[in-house]
Amino acid sequence: MAKKIGSSDIIGMRGIARIEEIVLSMGYMFYETGGVEAGIDGFIELRDVATGTVGNLLLQIQGKATERRRLQGETDESFEYPCAEADIAYWMHGTAPVLLIVVRPEEGTAYWKSIKDWFSDADRLKTRKVVFDKTADLFTRDSKAAITAVAASVSPGASGPSVRRQENLLTNLIGVTTAET
Repeated sequence: MAKKIGSSDIIGMRGIARIEEIVLSMGYMFYETGGVEAGIDGFIELRDVATGTVGNLLLQIQGKATERRRLQGETDESFEYPCAEADIAYWMHGTAPVLLIVVRPEEGTAYWKSIKDWFSDADRLKTRKVVFDKTADLFTRDSKAAITAVAASVSPGASGPSVRRQENLLTNLIGVTTAET
């Protein structure tokens, strides 16, 4: 039996390669997670292009590449991307901003949305669909200021909720008094 790499794997890799190309053209770094992952394909690390200084400002990336000629609800101006409930819950729970980037490798186009910003609206969350505007949401080098604003909107030192653990505590409290001299 011959080993195989499916066409969907190649399409996905082409999508990630396009995302990386765009991010690098901005002067930022792209780090692919690779291997086993639960819904984050990579990270963008922002850096000062003039000095090369980095400040640990990160964006998480979920890339979706497709060769479909028409996407769900597609018009000349927009299209929809349906998201699984488990994916949305995963993306919304984390502390870093998550960008959903839909790539059309054959066209060389990519579109982006900030997931936490988009699904902060309860009506949008109910639909589980992200609606992309083909002009406003085009992911290019010119998106740099907009994605920088998303990364900068996170409070420094932000952390997630503490993990609740139950533990038993055995105490042996003995009263202690000290003498005046």
